[in-house]
Amino acid sequence: AFVHRSHSGHYGIVNSEEGYQNLSRFLFGDVRVDGVLEVRKITLPPRIEKAMKDKKKIRASYHFETVVRPRGARYDLSRRVVDEGSAVFRTFDELLKPEREGLAEARHPHLFSTYLSVKNRTKSQGPLVFSIDLRIQVPEYEVDGFLFLDDHIKGSSLLRVTLHLAVDRDDANGWEIRYGFDDTTPGRPGRTKAERVGGTGGMVFRIPITSSTRPGIDATLRLTASAWNT
Repeated sequence: AFVHRSHSGHYGIVNSEEGYQNLSRFLFGDVRVDGVLEVRKITLPPRIEKAMKDKKKIRASYHFETVVRPRGARYDLSRRVVDEGSAVFRTFDELLKPEREGLAEARHPHLFSTYLSVKNRTKSQGPLVFSIDLRIQVPEYEVDGFLFLDDHIKGSSLLRVTLHLAVDRDDANGWEIRYGFDDTTPGRPGRTKAERVGGTGGMVFRIPITSSTRPGIDATLRLTASAWNT
């Protein structure tokens, strides 16, 4: 006789609450949200900038970390971090000089795709609320093929922000997204409405993401919200 042992747990074959919640939202959710970071500019440290002006070959690679969480939950809807080998990786040229890589256009990092469910709201009425932790690690720079570590501290961030977002249905205009940053509206979405632009396959929203530090970044978070399972 053959005995087959199941490794399923309380949540069935998925074997974790996080896996169960994500699968149930994918199968029965109401809204899909995709996040892409459109990078316009990345500033370099002063000495790296000087080396570039001196016609030296500069190489910089960036890790984009993203964690998406729904309100009122202890699990993640999407998690891409360096320590788990799942962060998005892009080089400076892929982001800002695509022609050097033989690319027709820049490779903007696709940060996440997540699914939201009306029945999982913490309140019976109101928007679908979730948060996005976004971090871009400061890279290890190369100058003429040699690592430049004079100003490097492992684990430091070029950008680190948390956004709280509320997705709501507007019968007159479709979807709307309100947002706030955790340093100004901690633990809750703000009143600022994301800019809505035209798009195919859903409503497209744009949120400015900038840092005034050097090195720093000037970018836009593009969110596409579309009906799911309808």
